[in-house]
Amino acid sequence: MDIQDSLRLCRVALFQGPGLVRLPAPEPGGYGFALLRAGTGCFVRQGCTLRCGINQLLLLPPREGPLLAPCAGSPPLEVLTVQYGPSVLRRLTDADPDMAVFLAGLPAQCEVVPLPDSLAMLLKQLTCELLRQQEQPEFADGIYRQGLLTLIAVLLARACRQAQPVESTPDPGAVPLDAMLGYIGTHLTEDLSLEALEKRFSVSRRHIQRRFKAATGLTVHEYIIRMKLERCKPYILQGLPISQVYRLAGFGGYNHFFRAFRKEFGMPPKEYYRQAAEKT
Repeated sequence: MDIQDSLRLCRVALFQGPGLVRLPAPEPGGYGFALLRAGTGCFVRQGCTLRCGINQLLLLPPREGPLLAPCAGSPPLEVLTVQYGPSVLRRLTDADPDMAVFLAGLPAQCEVVPLPDSLAMLLKQLTCELLRQQEQPEFADGIYRQGLLTLIAVLLARACRQAQPVESTPDPGAVPLDAMLGYIGTHLTEDLSLEALEKRFSVSRRHIQRRFKAATGLTVHEYIIRMKLERCKPYILQGLPISQVYRLAGFGGYNHFFRAFRKEFGMPPKEYYRQAAEKT
């Protein structure tokens, strides 16, 4: 397998969004890593709630990728991901059997690893450069990208060896928060009352509230309102009538929508549209 064939089995991507971000899972036998360029996200792993910030590394499991939700007060998430296919790793680690053995021993589930500031910045710079090169190939692209991938893999492996993963406290009766966040994000126009969530997920509403607040810093109602408002923004920018916008986002009435929008963004919807239009 030549360099270009090998590189095609490596994936670098940037995920951005004001709401939930589903990260990709590496293919079987491969490895994946994620770095937050902006924001702080939380996710649930085996009944435990973990947070990942801009100075932490997230190891991606080789199954379903985690669903990241922005924590309370967090700006929209920007997440860089790097995935190494099995054949790429073999090529990169042929010269260093110890590294290959180490990678094979990485956890099969999500782990959060703290990073020194300098290393976090360097990894993001290298990953952004790799993403740029991937989108705009230049002379000797294959050699250059292989060098970047090798350096990133070495730095990631060193970070994992030198740091202790962030611990979390298991809760036997934990709310399936990952599934609940995903359900809310795809059913904003439906009944999302605590009673409805309690019935769907077979967990008491008091326990739902407690776990939700601990993981996101918001009540269930506050989180739902925030997600509905984020859904409104692209509709407003498209110039849809406000009477249509609030219904598409699941608000029951104009007054409720207007008050919530002004509280969240500091301006009425028409002013938001006007300012956005001036920037374009």
